[in-house]
Amino acid sequence: MKNKPINKYFLISLAALTMAAISYSRLDYGSRKETAAMADKSPAAVSDLATASATPEEQEKSVPVIRVIDGDTIVVGISGQQIHVRLIGINSPELNDKRTQVACLAQKAKEEAQKLLDGQNIYLEKDITQGDHDKYGRLLAYIFTAGNANFNKLMIEEGYAYEYTYNLPYKYQNEFKTAQNEARTAQKGLWNATICSK
Repeated sequence: MKNKPINKYFLISLAALTMAAISYSRLDYGSRKETAAMADKSPAAVSDLATASATPEEQEKSVPVIRVIDGDTIVVGISGQQIHVRLIGINSPELNDKRTQVACLAQKAKEEAQKLLDGQNIYLEKDITQGDHDKYGRLLAYIFTAGNANFNKLMIEEGYAYEYTYNLPYKYQNEFKTAQNEARTAQKGLWNATICSK
């Protein structure tokens, strides 16, 4: 009988310490993100982006696409600065992967993004659940075309990216997951086993 209260308090203490560690880790990660981001960007560029959004009421200005890095990262022009943007909720294969098939899929994803974005002006929407920047200092955002299409979702719908939840659920998570299931069922893009033999 004497052991039960000790075990109970031990478990409560362990749970409390675990939650504290998780909270500290998230806070520390957030502060590192902000430090890295601010080191590379002028206050004017960050301030301008804070007002950019995809909703018609908040579309104060569009921004030009400077270049496409790969299927989930682009560079846009904001206040004379070239800003790297990492797309929220999606991931695509890495171009520098040594595996031939993965590198091929990465190139296909990049080509699709270039086809849709090269020479375009777009709108950016941030997501309060994801923070402003990732650990590499890239701006985190959804991209909307002039026709108000969600480019992040479109890349998943066409099978050139897959749904990716980094840490916390994000605004369009359910839509993106549904789009991925449909693309996989239809064997579109990266889900097509013969895509790299074409």
